[in-house]
Amino acid sequence: MCLMVSILISTIYDRIDLLNEKNYPQNPEVTYFISCQGYRNKEIRHYEEALISIFGKNCNYSFMEGYGLSKNRNNAITLALSKSNNDTYFYICDDDISIDIDSLLKVSAIASHEKLVCVVGMVKTINGYFKNYPAKQRTYSRLDCSKVSSVEMLVCSDFIEKNKLHFDERFGLGAEYPSGEEFVFCNDIISLGGKVRFFPIAFCEHPPVSSGSDFFSSHNKVIAKGAMFTRVFGKVGGVVLSLIFAFKKKSQYRGSLTFFEFTKQIIKGALR
Repeated sequence: MCLMVSILISTIYDRIDLLNEKNYPQNPEVTYFISCQGYRNKEIRHYEEALISIFGKNCNYSFMEGYGLSKNRNNAITLALSKSNNDTYFYICDDDISIDIDSLLKVSAIASHEKLVCVVGMVKTINGYFKNYPAKQRTYSRLDCSKVSSVEMLVCSDFIEKNKLHFDERFGLGAEYPSGEEFVFCNDIISLGGKVRFFPIAFCEHPPVSSGSDFFSSHNKVIAKGAMFTRVFGKVGGVVLSLIFAFKKKSQYRGSLTFFEFTKQIIKGALR
């Protein structure tokens, strides 16, 4: 049977024993690919046995040293490309979600039929939904990509392989710029001729906490926003969008930074 969905999970060694197998349902049309990084304080055999007990025998795993979320995701992509066929869609996610296999299979079948490159879905929480989503299907623009989280993305593996698509390792937790990797990744898809299409279907359930809402608690996080805009739109576009962002988000960062402080740091990032 053709595998329609490959689920790529990035985790760290310290979290493996905390994972709940109920969050990762088994299905013959699904294969799990797990990339682990960080500091190992147990024998490799322990982690291998733990992963098989959680994800079943139909899983593949790879162990890395060091940190960096984008490096971890790229390692998972490399692993999945080495094992998957061209009819597969990659669901790129983290280890803190409960996956809706039926929705992933349904949307991947539609995406394959319509030859879609990237499909963005929704994330449920115990309180409703993770964020405000469009009510209907729509194609996302470059700026719309700022709304996308990794756990919302299904991406065609054939497109990834042909275009050597990967996450920019300068962006993401543990990197030079601690955010912006999904925005850059989605915009790279658009630059390569693909479309990012939203479907109002939930792919998973996630705790009602978003790291994306904290973009101002450190100068490095603010700088990352400016660098992200320049990475996608060039230096002039990056500076202009940084100024617009600084103005539009004043109410969110006002208690932590003045408008001048925030603008200084985001422009610093845009000019790097």
